[in-house]
Amino acid sequence: MIEEKIIPKFSLNKHLTSVNISGIILTIIGILFLFIPEYINLKTSFTIIFIGCFLFVMISEKGILKRIKSVIINRNIDPWKKNNILLSEKITIIIIIWTLFLYFITKDSDIEILFVLVFLGLLVIKVLTDEFTTNQLKKKMYLFIIPFLTIFVIIIAEKILTF
Repeated sequence: MIEEKIIPKFSLNKHLTSVNISGIILTIIGILFLFIPEYINLKTSFTIIFIGCFLFVMISEKGILKRIKSVIINRNIDPWKKNNILLSEKITIIIIIWTLFLYFITKDSDIEILFVLVFLGLLVIKVLTDEFTTNQLKKKMYLFIIPFLTIFVIIIAEKILTF
């Protein structure tokens, strides 16, 4: 008799984890901040939406499934203890810390400076982790780099035209 595996099969649909739900909630809160017409709320809204979207896109259920399989298959009692943080999770933590750091530093300056500095941070992280990342993770990073590149080009074009 063939024994059935206890590990459930997951479909291609994204299963929402607590991190993904947190990302959705942060994105909704950021959108709500857009309706309050103050300049500081625009920067706050951008920061919250960016962090929420980054959480939702970059953290996948695959890392959680690897930890579950590690517990079931290898009898690893504490999979969190051995520094099993995935590269995508490390990148997400670094980008969130970078964004919050820049938000507090550029609180009194233009939002354009925040955009450019976050864009530069994304590019630096992309270059530093390029040889270690998978193609799927690179595509996820490009989901953020391309819109920021577009915003960067618009900011530069506006500065050139007004100069």
